[in-house]
Amino acid sequence: MTENNSNDASIISRRRVGEYLSNPDVKFPFSLSFDQIRTIAHLFTDTGESIVSLAALNGHKKWYWVTDSSCHNNTVTKLYLGRHLNNASDEWRLSPRIGSICGLNHLSLWKCSFIPPEIVDVVSLKRLDLCYCDDQIIIDLPQVEMPALDTLCIDHVIWDATQITSIISWLSIYAPKLTNLRLSKLLRDTTNFFITALLEPDISNRMNNLRKLRIQDCGIIEVDVATIVFDLLPLYPNIVSLNFHKNKIESLQRIGVKMATKIQMKNSDSNSSSGLRSFCLAGNPCFPSLKTTSSLDHSVVIYLLKYFKRLQWLGHTKRSSIRPTSEIEYWTKINRGGRFLVDGGGGGGGGGGGGGGGGGGGGGEGGEGGSNNTDSDGGKKILPLNLWPKVLERSYRTSIILGAQPYTRTTGGSTYDATAMFYLIREGPLFSEKRSLSTE
Repeated sequence: MTENNSNDASIISRRRVGEYLSNPDVKFPFSLSFDQIRTIAHLFTDTGESIVSLAALNGHKKWYWVTDSSCHNNTVTKLYLGRHLNNASDEWRLSPRIGSICGLNHLSLWKCSFIPPEIVDVVSLKRLDLCYCDDQIIIDLPQVEMPALDTLCIDHVIWDATQITSIISWLSIYAPKLTNLRLSKLLRDTTNFFITALLEPDISNRMNNLRKLRIQDCGIIEVDVATIVFDLLPLYPNIVSLNFHKNKIESLQRIGVKMATKIQMKNSDSNSSSGLRSFCLAGNPCFPSLKTTSSLDHSVVIYLLKYFKRLQWLGHTKRSSIRPTSEIEYWTKINRGGRFLVDGGGGGGGGGGGGGGGGGGGGGEGGEGGSNNTDSDGGKKILPLNLWPKVLERSYRTSIILGAQPYTRTTGGSTYDATAMFYLIREGPLFSEKRSLSTE
C-alpha cells in the first residue's frame, strides 16, 4: 500500500480514508475522532509540521489523503486540514500555498493559528470552517476580501468578547456576501459574545445579507433566544432561518409574553423580519411539549406562527417521534402556501413567497380568518386578479407534506395538501370583496 506520488498531477492516492480508521464504520469527517486516525498524512504548513490533510474532488463525495502533487490541481474542491486534538504541540500555520488551489470552495481548518493573505487567490472559496482554533488566528486575520465566502462555521472555540467582535467586524468588511453563520459546541458565554457583536450597529449595517443563523449545542437558554428574536432579528431583515438545535431551552414563556405584547401593540417594526421561515427548536427540553395543545410552549409557537407569516418549520421531521399538532400543521401549511399575501406583511425580508406581494404593514394579529389586506397607508393592496391562478397553483404544487391529511391527494408517490389553497381562496380578493359588499 503505497501513496501515488506521480508527477502527472494525480490528485490523490486511491486508498479510502476508511482504511486509516481503527473503526471503519466511523463517518468522515464531521463525526471523526482524531485519535482514530492511524497515520498522519501530508505536510501543508509553512513550518513543515505534520498535520492531517484530506480533500474531496469535484463530483466526488468521498474524502482522500492529499499528495504533494494535488496541491496545485484545480479540481480539489474541498480541503480538510487539522492536527490531532491530543497533540500537545502549538497550533499550526496554514501555508501560503493554499492560494494555488484556485478551485477550492470549502476549507476546513482544525487547530490552525494563521490564515495567510494568499487566501485571496482562492477566489471560489464559499465555506470556511474554524474548529478548535485559538485566539491567535484572530490576531493575524488576513486583511483581504473574500468575495465568494457565504458560509462561516465556528466550532469548539473559546474566545473573549473583544476577539469575537474583531472577527465579526472582519467578516462584515471582508466577506460582504456572507449569508450563513453557524456556531457549534461553544460555551454559552462565548455564544452570547457573538450575539452581542452582531447587535453592534456598524456590524449589522454591513452584514445585511445574512440569511441563516445556526446556534447548535451551545447551551443557550430562553433569555438568549428572546434577545435574538426581539433585538437581533429587526436588525437583519433578510434572515429566513434561525436554528437552535440541541440547546438548553426549557421554556418559551418569556418569548410568549413579549410576543403577546407585540401583537397587542401591533408593533410597526414587525414586518422587518417577516421573511422568517425556519425556527428550529428540535433537541431542546421544550420541544416535546409542542405535541401537547394545552402546554404553554404550544401556545407560544402558535403566536410565533401567527406573527411571522412565512414561518413554516419548527424542527419537526418525518423521522421524529415528536409530531406537530393539527393546529401547528394548519399554521405551517397556510404560511408556506402564501398567507402573507392576504394577511398583510407582504413585503419584508427574505424574498421568496409566491408571486410577490405588497409591502404590507405587517404585524397585527394574524389569527384565522383575519384579513388585513392593507398597505402602509391603510388602503387595499391585493395582487391583481390575473395573478391569482398562478398563486393558487403554486400554493398547491409546493404543499407536499410528510403524511396524508384531510383534503389531500397522492400523485406519483407525493402527497399534496389543499389547506393553504383553500385559505387563499377564502381570504383572497374574490371572497373578501363579497364579504365587504355584504357589510355595506
